[in-house]
Amino acid sequence: MTFRLADSLPQSKLRELERELPAIAEVKRDAHRRKTIEAWLDAGMGCCALRHPEAAACLRDVLWHDHGTRYLMLAWVVMPNHVHVLIEPLTSLAKIVQTWKSISARRLLARNAALGLGIPDVNRVWMRE
Repeated sequence: MTFRLADSLPQSKLRELERELPAIAEVKRDAHRRKTIEAWLDAGMGCCALRHPEAAACLRDVLWHDHGTRYLMLAWVVMPNHVHVLIEPLTSLAKIVQTWKSISARRLLARNAALGLGIPDVNRVWMRE
């Protein structure tokens, strides 16, 4: 799964993508959408708070916290503005991700000013999926 910081994809870019999708064959739309979004994420848009080593370490700790009890961690990578995780869930996937986002948001916001993370919205760290 992939989850991203709330400011990692500007709404203008997402609207642009939605406008171009009807011109693409329906069977290719989902793949095009995913490839385009991944390319934008890799371009490093937004505050890229996870670029800071302490922010990345915070997220790493959150991801590993329930390994072995709620899921088995298979692979993970923290990018500057998003995270890729491959797990074998032992409980509800939605609850696992919600826990990761909730705990990490509180911890990142608590360090936002001190570390200069630049998270712009103190009410929303992660993009809704």
